[in-house]
Amino acid sequence: MSEKTDSISIIIYASDPKDVPDELRSIADVVKFEPYDLEKMMDPPNPLPSAVACLPPGNEISTLELAQTLRMVLPDTPLFFLTTDKATYDKKKLIKNGFNNAFLLPWEKNDFGRALKAESLFTKIPELRDYCAVQVLDLHPGKELDFGLRAYLPLNGKLISVAQSGEPISESKLNKIKENSHNTLFVHKDDIDKFYQYTAARLTEIGREGDISETERKKRMESGVRELVSDMFIMDTKENTFGKSKALLEEMKNVIKLIVKNNNPDILSKLELMVNSESDFYSHLSNTSTYAALFGMALAVEKPEELALAGLLHDVGVTGLPLEAAQMNPEGLTPTLREAWEKHPKLSIDIARMKRMALSERVMKAIVQHHEKLDGSGFPDGLTHHKITSDARILAIADAFDDLTSLSPGRETLSPAQAMEELYRLNTNNPMQADLDIEILRRLRNVLNGGATS
Repeated sequence: MSEKTDSISIIIYASDPKDVPDELRSIADVVKFEPYDLEKMMDPPNPLPSAVACLPPGNEISTLELAQTLRMVLPDTPLFFLTTDKATYDKKKLIKNGFNNAFLLPWEKNDFGRALKAESLFTKIPELRDYCAVQVLDLHPGKELDFGLRAYLPLNGKLISVAQSGEPISESKLNKIKENSHNTLFVHKDDIDKFYQYTAARLTEIGREGDISETERKKRMESGVRELVSDMFIMDTKENTFGKSKALLEEMKNVIKLIVKNNNPDILSKLELMVNSESDFYSHLSNTSTYAALFGMALAVEKPEELALAGLLHDVGVTGLPLEAAQMNPEGLTPTLREAWEKHPKLSIDIARMKRMALSERVMKAIVQHHEKLDGSGFPDGLTHHKITSDARILAIADAFDDLTSLSPGRETLSPAQAMEELYRLNTNNPMQADLDIEILRRLRNVLNGGATS
């Protein structure tokens, strides 16, 4: 269920307001539904909404005419396009026509909710629009900064200075920032190139010349996943651009190589940076990919980048399911829809093949088997014990780890060590019916508690 935003109102236009998906009916504090009426839409609404969203129009108006009309009447109001139909989903074209963003439901409903929350935040703190988020893990104590750093305090709604340009950031201040769970700080967009120069110099100093910052890795990973999966939404082979799919996959492979490039990464620090953030379809793929790689490195697995690639693609099969079965949480599905949902691991491989992506046998087995269970109660093939590859077992742990460490209303946040301890506890309570490999969990538990894998 999408989270409710604070202090924001929205008008949702549709050919028939009754067709508005249920998850949108409580997306904001004030939600108003309006039918498409071009003459009426020419008059600015009073009061002005915080945002406007449009479902695909029928014959009454074209999408381009719709965007141009609303943009003329509401030049400063965020304008979003929402659809459940892959055939009407061309994000780049929709943005080019005048929409601020476009979202494909149900996969991007959390993204849409966050976009509304961001607009609410920008309304309260307009200056935040001029800042870029950067990762605290990229900062180095004692090195003079040539850019300022700010932190956002959600309790009082303020953007405060934590370091001025021309001064170093002390180790005590950096530790305090981390203790307060500030994984993200903000740099003015005019200074973002200076920030990247700073991180490049720091990486060179520690012998990682040519590597990229966590900030850039996160940005490239998230945007790359979105581009790759958006391309997979195009199921019509006549529209398919196989070259684009291959290029996007190669870009993701290059980012993955940077994750595993350093042979002795500070795995715990990277995990602490990633956990306890809001989750959506894309971030789940990105996070699971990174967790799988880091866990593989901790376990000294050969070519952990193969695990990362499997994590990147492990759930793309849900994009080919009927809408009713496409939700990531299968609880509550009817037996028929549950049966459809359990086909998504094999469908992930089918989509990759349809896109002519060259995947190794190792990667394909990890993807297909990541929902198998040691006792044979998993799916899609009911495999047991040694028939499930070790890669699939690690990927299953990465998948469960992301689910457990993503922010969820009413659920306590967990550190990486606490989350791994919880997974270990859940699976050792009844070892004969364990969902995850207990021995791999034990080794990873030792790593996150400062011990060895053996």
